[in-house]
Amino acid sequence: MRRALFILLLLSSLLLSSCQSIVTFVRSRYEGVPKWVITKPQEEGMLYFIGYGSGSMESQARGAAVNDLLDSVSVEVGQDITGRYYRELMSLGSVAEAELVLVDEFARQMEDQNAYECYVLASASGKAIDSVRGQEYRDILAREDRIGKLLEMATESYRENNDVEAVIHCLEAVEVSASGPVKREEYQSRALLDRAIGYLSNIRMKVYGANPEKGSVKVKLIRHKGLFHPNIVNAEVMAQFPLSGYADKTFILPFKTGRKGNFTFQKYYSPMANEGTVHFYLDFSEQIAGALKYLDEAFFEEFYRIASSITGEFTYSKSSFVKDGELVISLIEYDARGNRLDTSYAQEAVEAYFINEGIAPVCTRVDYDSEEEVLSQVRVNFPDAKYLIWGRVGLYDVYRPPTGNNIRTAEGRAFFYRLGDGSIITSDDHIRSVTWVDEKSANEELFRSYGEDIAAAFTNYL
Repeated sequence: MRRALFILLLLSSLLLSSCQSIVTFVRSRYEGVPKWVITKPQEEGMLYFIGYGSGSMESQARGAAVNDLLDSVSVEVGQDITGRYYRELMSLGSVAEAELVLVDEFARQMEDQNAYECYVLASASGKAIDSVRGQEYRDILAREDRIGKLLEMATESYRENNDVEAVIHCLEAVEVSASGPVKREEYQSRALLDRAIGYLSNIRMKVYGANPEKGSVKVKLIRHKGLFHPNIVNAEVMAQFPLSGYADKTFILPFKTGRKGNFTFQKYYSPMANEGTVHFYLDFSEQIAGALKYLDEAFFEEFYRIASSITGEFTYSKSSFVKDGELVISLIEYDARGNRLDTSYAQEAVEAYFINEGIAPVCTRVDYDSEEEVLSQVRVNFPDAKYLIWGRVGLYDVYRPPTGNNIRTAEGRAFFYRLGDGSIITSDDHIRSVTWVDEKSANEELFRSYGEDIAAAFTNYL
């Protein structure tokens, strides 16, 4: 019983795996033609062509079939080769240039007895056929191959719930299509843009969980389609926000959505102003810029309209936890020989920056070198202070170009301390300021520039 069941299952498996072959065999027997007429042969690296013709004589039918076959070859190579190859193929059964060989043919008299029909089968290597193609047609095939791969990538991105990436791949395909002719209808620029719009039109952006005092908010992307709205993952969202100390200036940073389709935006970027509005949006300008080399702006009008609706805003007003007088600043300046200077340009620049941010610090001069001595003196002199920014900055070197002012630089190291336990909140030893103004103005320019950079680096920790 078990043996019979095994044989039955094996036969069923073989039957299913060879279903196509059986259909071909049955049709071939029923229609009275060879199997290759029903199903074209498949072989790696080879191309097969079938031609059909009819006529009052068998020779006429064969000639018509060869003509039909060469029409198929012409489509494959992108140029009409019928007249060039017909005589050679008819007389020799092969064409040397294209390595095209007649491998089989079938002719029979039709039922009315007054006409004949003929089928011919030819093969050629893919490399040989490619060598016959003209450069223009090769370019078309190359474009279509690139477009096909981009669409596969778009489909895969969509399956992985990264709709934004799918849109980007479609726009990249638009540029390829617009750069030259393509034959396939679905590879035309309009069809590809419509596909991009299809993905784009289902994207929704949510802005929620806002905390204006901390300058934090969550941003989420979803696909608004069907019963379920999957999260859009690994998608780039741009955040545009105002810069501290620069009226009407904005800065843009990219963010990526995580596996839950969201990310948290926080005010911990040094150039960001303490209050303002953050604008979130999707940016496809780079991909569209490539296509605009060949297409007009009006072509993307609908795309622009939909993309501009996928936005979010967050208005914040972050207040510092540092109260007036709780922050002490001490930055000592040195000349190029290592001698201490009486100037305080860097310190004044830091103070002005923080005042603009709503923080009123206390400035002093701490002339000790060791960390322990500095912290001890500040605690004694400013018992109510909670934080200290202490550092040293000096003129570093001078570059002497053949013409123009000498180029001067300054470097330093600054620490942000918590006075209670003496711990370092953050530090910075990578800031360098550069100037090429005259020597008289160089020191002030360098130290003030250094101070502004230090303040920008530390302000969001306050």
